[in-house]
Amino acid sequence: MDQYVAASWQVKPGLEDDFKRRWRAFTSWTLENAPGARSFTLLHNEAEPDRFISYGTWTDRESIHAWWELEGFDMRYQSCLAVCVDHKGAEHSVAAQLTPVS
Repeated sequence: MDQYVAASWQVKPGLEDDFKRRWRAFTSWTLENAPGARSFTLLHNEAEPDRFISYGTWTDRESIHAWWELEGFDMRYQSCLAVCVDHKGAEHSVAAQLTPVS
C-alpha cells in the first residue's frame, strides 16, 4: 500500500513564487533520483497566501527513508526551508479512502 509524506509550509511574505520554484526543483530531482517516489502535489491556501501544504506518494516506507539519505537531499530540502518561517512534516499511511460509486 502506498505511503505518503506531507508537510505544511509557512513561507516568508513575498517569497511565495520563490518557494514554489524551489519546491518544484526539489521534487523534480526526487522523482528523477529516488526509487519509489510516485508523485508530489503542492497546495496553496488561497485565504492565507503564505501557507502551503505538500504531499508525496511513495511505494513504501523504506523508499522514503532512503530518500532522506540520498546525497543532495539535504541541500534541496534546506533550500525550501530557507524561504520559510515555519514547517512541519511527517510520514502518513491511508486511514480511510472514499471513491465515487459508479
